[in-house]
Amino acid sequence: MYIGEWGEFVVAIQNASEADAYDVTVVDQLPDGPTGGMCDTVPEVLVPVDDFSIVDELDALNADRSFVPGTLNVVSLPAGAVDNSNPNGGAAGTGLLDIDNLSIGGLGDTVVVEFEVQLAVAIPSGTYVYNQSDVMFGDYTAALSDDPSLPGDEDPTRVLVESGPPAALAKATTRDTVTIHDTFAYEITVPSVPHSEPLYDVRIFDDLNTSAANLRFHDSRNISSTVGGAAENTGNPTSLVLENLNNGFDIPAGEQLVIRLRVRLTGASTNVAGMTFTTTAYYTFTEADGDPASQQIGDPGTSPPMTVVEPDLVMAKTGPLRANVGVPQTFTLDVQNTGGSPAYAVTLTDLL
Repeated sequence: MYIGEWGEFVVAIQNASEADAYDVTVVDQLPDGPTGGMCDTVPEVLVPVDDFSIVDELDALNADRSFVPGTLNVVSLPAGAVDNSNPNGGAAGTGLLDIDNLSIGGLGDTVVVEFEVQLAVAIPSGTYVYNQSDVMFGDYTAALSDDPSLPGDEDPTRVLVESGPPAALAKATTRDTVTIHDTFAYEITVPSVPHSEPLYDVRIFDDLNTSAANLRFHDSRNISSTVGGAAENTGNPTSLVLENLNNGFDIPAGEQLVIRLRVRLTGASTNVAGMTFTTTAYYTFTEADGDPASQQIGDPGTSPPMTVVEPDLVMAKTGPLRANVGVPQTFTLDVQNTGGSPAYAVTLTDLL
């Protein structure tokens, strides 16, 4: 049968028993289907069909607005098609696709309508968004679009909404230079931009061995305003693991964890004036609280370069060119620091 064609069916009833049958009722219940009850599968188009339309009210199947009003954009249409779409149409005002004057050839021919639309930003992660298009002949629905990934022949297309990954870790310096044996601080922020979903069981990994400078852990402190818990180093002095041993660092949606990390520049021979260095850290988190199976790795962050500076002391000694026996004379020791850092506990020795 072709679409719109009348079908004639014959029901034959035979009494195969020896007794008469009285008050017989014949009921023929046609199966439900996309063609209004005449077929239970999508019909094949065997002959060319003209002047049909594709209609899609974007949010018709969603309880809440799931698309951004005004973002519906028809990308491509078959030749001769008429675009009656409204980017702010439909009951939800989020878009109505309406493509008219479509034609399709016989068996094996296809019609492709391509459109794009933006998902709303406030959809919770893990939500399914549904959409389905109708093939229309005037006011008659001839077929419904089907999601091929689902069983059945008229399932709406569904999209699982997942929030994007959280932003990378940020590692900031609190000064530009450091000298030998000096202790200085970094501020580590996770994530660098507040995320729309909570992050659970956050741990920070900072391998100081990868830096050009020779550094050692000094201490760490949680200075967050909204994330509680002490920051402890469960690693070693050069390969740091900063975490909260009590309940883990849990970062609510829209908030950030901020850790102040202090390290010391050692007196190693490789730490010399003029050397620049950076350090890099990354973090891990779980998507479900206390569920190691949901653990993810956050992108790393690298600190801005710091420069090693040292003091450079220059001394000049002045006094009289001649001296008389038994007469005290005055000599002056003039010490200047021409280096890039202060010099502490300076001792002057003068061998007479």
